[in-house]
Amino acid sequence: NLIIKIDYSPTVNETVSFAEAFHFTHGRKRVVVAKENMGLARSWFYAWTPKHEKDYGIIFEDDLEVASDVWYLWLKKAWSVYNDAETSPNDDIGGISLNRQTLVPQKPNRVEEIVNNHKPFLYPLVGSFGFSPHPKQWQKFIHWIESIDLNTFD
Repeated sequence: NLIIKIDYSPTVNETVSFAEAFHFTHGRKRVVVAKENMGLARSWFYAWTPKHEKDYGIIFEDDLEVASDVWYLWLKKAWSVYNDAETSPNDDIGGISLNRQTLVPQKPNRVEEIVNNHKPFLYPLVGSFGFSPHPKQWQKFIHWIESIDLNTFD
């Protein structure tokens, strides 16, 4: 199924019309428009709520284009490998991202491409383009988010 969530803005009508006209043939489609402006962070936090530990989702922002037509098959395979009880028994993976990582942890001004023949790899930073959070970890994260004041937390 496809859920398209749209943050509210005074000019949201064109976006809503586009989303409603989008033809989706792989299940049900639902368009949800926020009643007030949520902002980028809150839009992300509430973009997806897993129903159970095997319920997977992916977050795409509105300015993202996915160039591969096999991204979904790749993502399903990645989750079957990295969330298998035998290969990842501690559920310690935060999520899977479709974007190529280039940032170097703890050195924010340094950008490098990781050369590994384009194979998947584990990385200590979140990839925000095409991010598919681990359902269990995402639920824990959202629980924590709801315990803090987002207006004062930096």
